[in-house]
Amino acid sequence: MTPDELTTVDGRPALRMERRLAHPVEEVWRAVTEPERLSRWYPFAVVAMDLRVGGAMRFDDGEGTVLDGVVVELDPPRRFAFSEHAPEEMHRESDDLVRIDLEPDGDGCLLVFTHVFDDRPGAASYAVGWDLCLRMLGAVLDGEEPDWPTPPQGSLEERIDALGLGAGRVEEGPGGAVLTVERQLSRPAEEVWAEIAGDAAEGVGRDSAGVPEGVRVPGVAAGRRTGVKAPELFEYAWTVDGADAGRVRWELSPGTGHGARLVLTQTGRAADRDRLAAALPAWERRVREVGRRVAGLEA
Repeated sequence: MTPDELTTVDGRPALRMERRLAHPVEEVWRAVTEPERLSRWYPFAVVAMDLRVGGAMRFDDGEGTVLDGVVVELDPPRRFAFSEHAPEEMHRESDDLVRIDLEPDGDGCLLVFTHVFDDRPGAASYAVGWDLCLRMLGAVLDGEEPDWPTPPQGSLEERIDALGLGAGRVEEGPGGAVLTVERQLSRPAEEVWAEIAGDAAEGVGRDSAGVPEGVRVPGVAAGRRTGVKAPELFEYAWTVDGADAGRVRWELSPGTGHGARLVLTQTGRAADRDRLAAALPAWERRVREVGRRVAGLEA
């Protein structure tokens, strides 16, 4: 697999993907700027394109999602860039940017594909999808009909590791310190809930016996449950010397792609920042285990 890079552009996350294509620049240029050809490898059909800077574009996935775009850079046959306005249902995004740069490389060309967006934890999902799209571009250039395969099992987890997206953080919050680990998962919330909480009944006020092992880590003592709503939320108190010190909260919501987004937080007092920092590696490992298990991989 060609290494891909997660970087930043104007302070926003950006995926940079290089692919060498065995076709000259002029031919690839047509495949990325002509609506009929672009529609064959891009995730959405291009239903309108005014190919000039400031020109309007429109994309349609055929299933009810329509994106409006604008051409922002055009330097034939070297650079083509356009913005897309995210629809309301893509609440983690605003206006993203897609840029395609082409350079001659022997009898072929080097394509540099850049996608600038907002949702950093979703970068691995984007990378899996764009890798597939760029492979379909290769098929179009070869005169073949694109055959859209299902991404290999575990490809999302591999990208998360490769792009360094498994790291959490400890920072100051409004009421003290907050530990956060966020991960895009490959399976829906119901399947993830079965992995972390099993058949835990809803309810609060129970003792630590009501907190499943799937939502705990060593070194963080579990107290009473403070909120359970399957398959969206499991929250419990964590304790120091038997007294409540803060909350551990597992939240599942719709994510980027077809799987759930997991956000794990542990809150504490400002004085507990060192305790949270010490717990962070264990939480990172636990969240990674969840991701790999629901993807059908060994943890």
